[in-house]
Amino acid sequence: MAGEFDPVDGNPYAQPIDASVIDGQAHRKVARDATAASIVLLQNKGSVLPLSKSAKVAAIGPWIKPSLQPAMGGNTNPYVHAYAGSSVTMVDFLDGLTAQLATPPVFVQGCESNQTSADDPTGTFSAAKQAAAAADVAVVAVGLTAGVWDQAGVGGEEEMRDRLSLNLPQVQLDLIAAVRSVAKKVVLIIVSGSAVTFNESDADATLYAMYGGEEAGNGLADVLFGGVSPSGRLPFTVFKDLAQIKPMSVYDMTTSPGRTHLYYSDGDVAKYGAPQFWFGYGLTYSSFSFSQLTVALAPSPRGSECTVAAAVTVTNHGTTAAREVAQLYLGRPTPAAAGLPFAKWALKGYQRTSILAPGTSTTLHFELNFHDLSTVQADAVRVVTAGAYSVQIGGGHPRDSRVPSTPVVGTVNIAASMCSQA
Repeated sequence: MAGEFDPVDGNPYAQPIDASVIDGQAHRKVARDATAASIVLLQNKGSVLPLSKSAKVAAIGPWIKPSLQPAMGGNTNPYVHAYAGSSVTMVDFLDGLTAQLATPPVFVQGCESNQTSADDPTGTFSAAKQAAAAADVAVVAVGLTAGVWDQAGVGGEEEMRDRLSLNLPQVQLDLIAAVRSVAKKVVLIIVSGSAVTFNESDADATLYAMYGGEEAGNGLADVLFGGVSPSGRLPFTVFKDLAQIKPMSVYDMTTSPGRTHLYYSDGDVAKYGAPQFWFGYGLTYSSFSFSQLTVALAPSPRGSECTVAAAVTVTNHGTTAAREVAQLYLGRPTPAAAGLPFAKWALKGYQRTSILAPGTSTTLHFELNFHDLSTVQADAVRVVTAGAYSVQIGGGHPRDSRVPSTPVVGTVNIAASMCSQA
């Protein structure tokens, strides 16, 4: 698959690599940059982030230095998950914070990742509260991984196991609340590879750190202290609770009202409420605008197969150099009676801008082909439904009222005879 069994000559994937290069400085820089780029900023009240490097920081929680956790079974790679490779040097959050702060943070574990006791028998919450009260800001790192769940079965994130709740294990929630009660400012870090709901009033800023890999600590610190403006976007929807998630018995596209995970409709929002965070959500340390959208049918190199071309201007109106992630959502006309239901808005493209200095702009170009525009009918044939197609480009999901930038919308009309699969 990677070409390792192919002839070496002319195959870039089969070229020999000196062992000294592996996990070297260049590789670790890629890992660090990728980690920082993957972090999703969910809230930043009063612009508490980025932090000052001269701040007095309390580093609290089981994911600050997770190698200490008995639930990990001595795992020395706590920021990776199934099928991931390992490194001889894992930079944890405590390492990353210490490297960039003028004064090292005060570290308090606070609790075990899956501690099942309802009380606090060792008094670690007291130590966490004492450290938080004395600091300018408390950085609290919690999360999920395989083998981490409480006595109610809450937690656990592994293959072949369904999570019973969207919450963190109870002891982690109790730790967050204890710190919140005394801390001046709280920055909440959630480590997971799936949706985790949380009480937004428990933190001034919240970031999903995902599984950051070997440079998890440095990548996080780069974002916390402003070396990198966050540009990660949610790859999933975070629902408030399980009541908003339909039972599996109605996840059937062939029945009415058929639905899959793409189909959290306006009716669902009216009945169950909006999710806590929509797919595609994420903040930066700056502010952006979208303008000058053009949408038009373009000549296709494949005869009658239609192509829609779109272009948009993205401008950084803030005071911080940052990247924006432009997301293109397609709204298709109502399908014919024989057609199957489809999402009202479907993500059909996205682009991460280069780092834009304050006051600068860039123009992004998108192209939608037959596959992007078509829907699968009951007879399993793809068809482009005739009618008006809406193209919306912005910084998040079309239904998301919390996206800070206003999206731009254009339309293009497609006749029944214009598009066919070549």
